[in-house]
Amino acid sequence: MLTTVSPGLTLNVFSIATYNYYDAAFNSPILTATSAAILLYPILMFLASLRMDKYLVLYTTLLSCGMMNLLYFQFHKSFNLCLPETEISAERQRRSGIR
Repeated sequence: MLTTVSPGLTLNVFSIATYNYYDAAFNSPILTATSAAILLYPILMFLASLRMDKYLVLYTTLLSCGMMNLLYFQFHKSFNLCLPETEISAERQRRSGIR
């Protein structure tokens, strides 16, 4: 039973998801997987754990995972898969002599 749903944590999770959505929509779709803003979700889970309420931690974790998956499935078909291969590939660096 989720008796202690915090509106503050819900608002925080939805705010981060909204930011990630607009960032991916207006910049690059791959940002849903590579943005540093996705590291804010575990911070919110940690803040929920400080209240020592296991239901709140479970709620925040499930909501965060749901939002991250929703964003990923929204944008995963528009990922440019050539970009990571050309930009961060170790093979390219070895072939060109870059160390």
